[in-house]
Order: sequence, then C-alpha cells, then structure tokens
Amino acid sequence: MNEAKPAARRQINKLCLFNQYLTYGCLRVSGNLCTRPNLQRLHSDYQSPSNKHKYIPRRTSFSYKLTNSEIVLNEEVDKLENLNEQSLRQYFTNFEQLAMQCLWTEEQKVGVLQSLIDQKLKSVIQNQQTYDGIIRSLLKYKYPDEDANKYLFLLQNIKQNKYTFIKEYLQQIEETTRKYANCLNMTEDNINYKIREFFMQNLSNQTRLELSRQGILNADDMVIYITRMEDSILQFGNKKYDE
Repeated sequence: MNEAKPAARRQINKLCLFNQYLTYGCLRVSGNLCTRPNLQRLHSDYQSPSNKHKYIPRRTSFSYKLTNSEIVLNEEVDKLENLNEQSLRQYFTNFEQLAMQCLWTEEQKVGVLQSLIDQKLKSVIQNQQTYDGIIRSLLKYKYPDEDANKYLFLLQNIKQNKYTFIKEYLQQIEETTRKYANCLNMTEDNINYKIREFFMQNLSNQTRLELSRQGILNADDMVIYITRMEDSILQFGNKKYDE
C-alpha cells in the first residue's frame, strides 16, 4: 500500500557534518547556512523534533483498578486508524506496555485491540481471533510481499552523505530495513543483521577510511565515535564562524 511521503528536507540537511570535516578539516560553507550556530540549532532540532507535522489519532479513555488496591486509574490510548501515518511497531510496543500495566489476559488484549482498530481496517483482521494473528494481518496488509523490492531499492539509496548526523542516517536505515523485513517475515536477529549490513555498506568512503584508521569495526562503536566527533565539531570545529 502507498505510504505518506516524508516532508521535504531543509537545504542545510544536505551537509554531512563528519564527511565535510574529514574532507576539508573545517566546514565549507555557502553563505551562512552551515555556520556553526546554524548547525548547532539544527542539532538541537534533530534531538528534540517539532510535533508540527505529527499525525494525531483519535483517543479513547478507560479506567482500571490497581491489583490488591481500591485505587482506580484513568488511561488514554490511541486508536489505530491510519496505517500510512501511524507506526505499527511503535503502536504495538505501546499497547504491550499498557497490557502489562493493566494485567490483561490474552483474551482481554484481543478484545481491547479489536475495539481500538478503526472500522475501515476491520476487514483486514476479520478472520483473526488471536492477538498475534491480528498483528500479523495488519503488518502483512501494510507491508505486502510485493513491496520488498521497493524497500530494498530505498535502502540501497540511503547514503550517509545525504544526512547531517550519523544517528539521523542510522534511524533512516533502521526504519526502512524494518519495512523491508516485514515484507519478508524476517526474524529479529535477521533484521538486526540487515540493519548493520546496510549501515556499513552505505557509509561514505571517507568515513570508512577514518574508521579503519581508528581500528573501529563494530557498527555500534562507529555510531558512538562519529557522534562524539560531531559534538566536538559543533563545539570547536569552525572557530572563524563563532558569533
């Protein structure tokens, strides 16, 4: 099925901070877009993203009693109504946490989840009577087998040098790999392997050489090292642009 197109990136996001510094030893700029204050502002925006374009689903409220207590708590939970805008992975993670908090049985989880799914999606789960079956049906509806090549193409074109920060690049790899994996019913171990594979495969040549020079071979260690370098570059890397 078709997915909502991501919002257009600001021009400044075309700068890969770490690669620029490796290549030039400083931040080459055009006008004042890439001055250190502007990059620091962008870094802050990335760490605390705005909710301006965030989809807000309808919510429903309910009450439940704490175990071995007379205390009654009120909760609110999102409806599942727009698969283009809502992340199924995040939705089910939140739902599982709520189910544990409320001590729901499997039967209760099925009943509550069915009540939260929008009417237009009921046909997708109409033959499913188990919690896992409902999840599988929704995932397969959103990520059909025939979309695997589409996501593989997107993965092959996610390049580090298109993203300002390494965690921004990694996040895009992770999100797209999970979509690809859902089409192919991959296990969690295979998903994590693919995330590391695409992450390392699509690093720039400059970054690969620097990581090799530093003796850093593990993907997690690469992210830690580059993130630390990005922080240093933002703090000290281009003194002539201080304000």
